[in-house]
Amino acid sequence: MKPSTTPYFKDKNGDTLLNRIHHLKRDAARLRRTLLPMRDVFYQLTLRGDYDIFEGESTVYLRDVYDHNTQLIEMPEASRDMVVSMMDVHLSFQSNRMNQQMRVLTVITIMFMPLTVLTGIYGMNFDNMPELHWHYGYYAMLGLMAAIIIGLLIFFFRKKWL
Repeated sequence: MKPSTTPYFKDKNGDTLLNRIHHLKRDAARLRRTLLPMRDVFYQLTLRGDYDIFEGESTVYLRDVYDHNTQLIEMPEASRDMVVSMMDVHLSFQSNRMNQQMRVLTVITIMFMPLTVLTGIYGMNFDNMPELHWHYGYYAMLGLMAAIIIGLLIFFFRKKWL
């Protein structure tokens, strides 16, 4: 499967990967719940020997069925462990993607913070600011803002955040 634009992988039926993992986990638990009572029944029929109907050759077959049942009970346990590890990998992948998105949003926020401070200060219209009466004051502020943005972009590219 290749990743789609949605945050979860989807198969051809539209099921997300996380839903499929949950289905596998539920199926393994259901299989285990089904097999456990059968193991108890075969244990009473074969090993305890309470029933005279099963003697001789049939006991060998019942013990074989009991062994197969025990092996089948162990299989969902291994499957459950694999499903849990798949879920951990999937959630780790999702967490990594979210961290990358949060990093980009943080960079954008950091780039606009100094600009917001500057526009807030110069938006107060105090008359005693010397730059207000300077002919190139407006262009100097625009240049300062552009220099801040360019400096932050260079800084974040060198840190490999963008």
